Formats: sequence, C-alpha cells, structure tokens
Amino acid sequence: QQAGRVAEYQWVSVLNPNIVVGMTVYESQQAFFGIASDPAFNSNPAVGAFFSAYPPNMGGEVSTVVK
Repeated sequence: QQAGRVAEYQWVSVLNPNIVVGMTVYESQQAFFGIASDPAFNSNPAVGAFFSAYPPNMGGEVSTVVK
C-alpha cells in the first residue's frame, strides 16, 4: 500500500472471464504521479513482472474527478 493510493477495483466479464477491467483510485493526480515517478517503485522487480504480464494495450487514462 503506497501513500496516496485509496483503493483498487477489478471487474470480470460474466460472459468471458478472460476480460477484466481494473481501476486504481488515488487521492489526487499528484499522488499518482508521485508513486509513478518513485525510483524505488519503478526499479522493483515485482513491479516489472506485474506490468510485463499484461498484454499490449492502448494505455490508460489519468483523470481528475470533481465531486
């Protein structure tokens, strides 16, 4: 659990369990960019193994939601 990370969610398709959508909620965009730019996080072998297990994709989106 990194400081600034609020929650992690995953939704699995009921029609095809190979289709999964994930979302991580952060306190702010600054919290996300702080974690993403942390050299200790990026150089961790577990992080590299986790991201290399994902198939190629078009990327994600970082959005700010105003409540």
